[in-house]
Amino acid sequence: MAKPFDAATKHLVEVDPLAWLRYVGLPGTEAELMDADLSTVTSEADRIIHVRGPEYLAHIEMQASYKTDMHVRVLVYGVLAFAKYGLPVQSWRGSF
Repeated sequence: MAKPFDAATKHLVEVDPLAWLRYVGLPGTEAELMDADLSTVTSEADRIIHVRGPEYLAHIEMQASYKTDMHVRVLVYGVLAFAKYGLPVQSWRGSF
């Protein structure tokens, strides 16, 4: 459930999204709201290793064939791992 401040702010952004872009200093001449529900994200990286000394997550992503969207998938996996574990992520991707 949204808190009152969240609901009010979301409504104000909905009324005039372009004005909010100007307010926060972002460029744009046109703007429209998008569906902000990101709960449908279900992803599983190949392997994530917790490393100590220094502490971070090593993300290993392997592909058997070339994928044009691989860089995007690696970025998404890294962001999701950071959000879940709160540790910096170093990613490696490769094809075999």
